[in-house]
Amino acid sequence: MKQYIITYLLLLNVSLSNAQVTLQPQEAYSKISFKIKNFGMNTDGRLTGIKGNIVFDNKQLSTSYFDVTVNTANIDTDNSRRDKHLKGADYFDALKFPSIKITGKPALSQSGTYVLAASLTIKGITKQIQIAFKAIAQNGGWLFTATFEIDRLDFKVGEESMVLSNKVKVMLSIVAK
Repeated sequence: MKQYIITYLLLLNVSLSNAQVTLQPQEAYSKISFKIKNFGMNTDGRLTGIKGNIVFDNKQLSTSYFDVTVNTANIDTDNSRRDKHLKGADYFDALKFPSIKITGKPALSQSGTYVLAASLTIKGITKQIQIAFKAIAQNGGWLFTATFEIDRLDFKVGEESMVLSNKVKVMLSIVAK
């Protein structure tokens, strides 16, 4: 009987240690920024209001996933007039589309980084993208970092322009616990 109890406790311990943990992005420690050429110069900006769920187990990627949003009304380019324009119908239409959403499943790439096969939704338009990222275990959670480019016109963010680039560079540094 004693052997059955010990076996049961060992199996319970193994199953608990492999249980999936749902993490939440930590707004205070995370940064979502972007860079776009405007009149030939880089214009930088940030988005805040990140929320969602991340399940990440680097030893069991098949059950891992990302489901996060960021608030479009919180765009900040250090220029209030430009920010107001970006929140309007011509660009993000923040009243009608209050968030940008990324969902997806990660996989390990050949280079040792991870790749998120993601659905990116902006202004109600969803496109499939690949996001290469690094994951670093940190204080009971994870730090996820990535840099990738998107074409803003794919999501109807603004119109074709001779002075504004179509390509937007996105930089993520997300702490999740």
